[in-house]
Amino acid sequence: MQRVLIASLCWLILIGNLTFASPQLGADAGSFIGEGIGARALALGGSFVAFPSGSSAGFWNPAGVALTNGYHVGGMYSNRFGDPNIVFQYFSFFGGPNTKKTTVDGFNITWVNSNITGIPFTGGSRGGTFSVTHSLLLFSLGAVVDPNINPWSKVFIGFNLKFYRTTILTASGQGAGFDIGFLITSKFNSTEVFSGIVVTDIFGTIIKWYGTLHNPRDIIPSIIKFGVAVLFSENALLFTAEINSTSPSIVSPSTSTNFGPLRCGIELKPIPQIAIRGGIILWQSGAIRPSIGIGITPHEGLAIDYAYVYNEYGLGGTHYISGELQLPSL
Repeated sequence: MQRVLIASLCWLILIGNLTFASPQLGADAGSFIGEGIGARALALGGSFVAFPSGSSAGFWNPAGVALTNGYHVGGMYSNRFGDPNIVFQYFSFFGGPNTKKTTVDGFNITWVNSNITGIPFTGGSRGGTFSVTHSLLLFSLGAVVDPNINPWSKVFIGFNLKFYRTTILTASGQGAGFDIGFLITSKFNSTEVFSGIVVTDIFGTIIKWYGTLHNPRDIIPSIIKFGVAVLFSENALLFTAEINSTSPSIVSPSTSTNFGPLRCGIELKPIPQIAIRGGIILWQSGAIRPSIGIGITPHEGLAIDYAYVYNEYGLGGTHYISGELQLPSL
């Protein structure tokens, strides 16, 4: 009953966010995580809100961390657009408690980092280069709302506490925000259906700058993400789809709609140790960005994932590689 009340309160926050949030400011703030994290999720076109799993689950939907069994570590590394000066990576520790007597069924601690080096100074007589570093520290908690509400489905709830930090020369910007996520899972014979909804940066996250001339503030706009996923034939075939409600300035400067691109993905497992993945992002401008990937499980408790994501504007793409390892029982 206590968890049902908490879930009801979170729904009220979600509705309030829809009514009062003002996502018109600071559309570029926090954009370094706009693509998402995790090679598996990125290979599926970034449609992972309804199927959050593995080391990136807390990032996509904190409710998904409640599905975790055991304790794991994971991470990802990439050079965006093939440029060695643009490093994008994350590291995660996640798992579930050994006892189910706790209110929390799973947790996730994630550190995301983007480091751009070798940026040349432009204008004036100053030469040389400088760097920009972005980071996000994410604490995720997830739980089952009430396992006895319905015998054939479960409702999960989760939330994130997140800390942003950016440094440029002597200036730094930082701020704290919150996410709320819900996940509903239903099973019909050998088919499982997942529905997810996430509100990121509730009411907008304020980034305060220090060490600048006027110490301005940016706002990371709140984004509401809706997704569905269908898992067939006992994990052999997976379909995912997702759409976002966001600021028009993020979607395209020339559109007044509040919906982002449609993201879809498919995963096929010809054998349990190998997964073949593909995804697509359909932008409102008509641009299409595909993605492909593969996952290998060479040993129980060890997973390696690869993805190649094409740039929206057709300027090549980015290779991503992720790994995940289950730890011995604690």
